Amino acid sequence: MFSHSSLRIRRSTRFNSLFLTLAVSAVSLGAVHSAEAAPVKDSCQVKKNSSGTIQQAIDSGCTAIRVFPGTYTENLIIPSGNVSITAVSNGKNTVIDGGANGSVVRVGSAAQVTLTGLTIQNGNMPIGGGIYNLGSVSLINTTVENNFSSYGGAGIFNQFGTVTLSNSLITNNTAVSVGGGIFNNEGTVTIDNSSVTNNEAGFQGGGIFNNKGFLSLIDSAVTGNVAGLNGGGISNLQGEYELLGSTVVADNSPDDIAGD
Repeated sequence: MFSHSSLRIRRSTRFNSLFLTLAVSAVSLGAVHSAEAAPVKDSCQVKKNSSGTIQQAIDSGCTAIRVFPGTYTENLIIPSGNVSITAVSNGKNTVIDGGANGSVVRVGSAAQVTLTGLTIQNGNMPIGGGIYNLGSVSLINTTVENNFSSYGGAGIFNQFGTVTLSNSLITNNTAVSVGGGIFNNEGTVTIDNSSVTNNEAGFQGGGIFNNKGFLSLIDSAVTGNVAGLNGGGISNLQGEYELLGSTVVADNSPDDIAGD
């Protein structure tokens, strides 16, 4: 078990170059392309069983989207702009479901996105089943669960971007290779007062796989995750990570942290 008031580590470990080649190739195939800017609107609302969808609100240029309770089967693409998507009601009754038909939310390199009070589930993509991020995405009181990737980053894949979790949960996501919960690829991930639990990867990083990126955990928990080879909780490959405050990394299999 790891529980530290302040721990910052930078280490490297050997890794198969073919693996990284496959990762880069997969990333390039999954890139989110930019689109022409839509006219900016201040806000709009989306209600279940109405004629509008969340994607239509995004495409119309809404910058603040309020979503009423319900399950919305959508695969959102946000190529650019500053966009917030917020559940009107507290709790887990506002769900964006990917329908096992791609990433649930895809964020382009020119986008800054905030997701609040939502559940992101049932995405299925080789990389980034739940959230595929190339830009900046913040999760507040949000759950990312039950997503699948045939390669890595089943819950969240972050490529060169910035991911911030606050009071959020990453759970029950499964990747065939690496990063069941989170795959941070040369980006920055900050996890504050949040949990990464019960995720699984067939190879490394059941909870988190950190490849040449920066990972900061503050008053958070990485528990109950499983990897087939090592790094059940966290697998660190030539990256840097810090465990701050009352962060706990424990009860992961076959180990808590690998590559440090």
